[in-house]
Amino acid sequence: MAEGPNRSIGRWLDVTPVAPAIFPDEWRILPPLPREVEEGAACIGYPLSSFFANQGVVPPGRSICLVCPVKDPCLEYAMTHRVKGVWGGMTERDRDRLKAERKKEDGERDD
Repeated sequence: MAEGPNRSIGRWLDVTPVAPAIFPDEWRILPPLPREVEEGAACIGYPLSSFFANQGVVPPGRSICLVCPVKDPCLEYAMTHRVKGVWGGMTERDRDRLKAERKKEDGERDD
């Protein structure tokens, strides 16, 4: 079992970490992750499928983000690169809403 923050998470989530603590090869097609995210993310070693909705059900991987020490930079990465799935504890829909809220707040500040 992988070491680190995700070790205890596997006990209370219906998500089992996969052996060595590395990001899945599928993630390598994305722009490079910030070093702090790649090295400190609580999701390291969990199946990629844990971070995608299945028939409208909230992805179980979203709970992993609750205890992640690099949740904020992970979220900003996702906002910048428009990636799919859960990043920084937010789904794509959540991030779209956050982006709209930020845009609205920025517009109100400019007035």
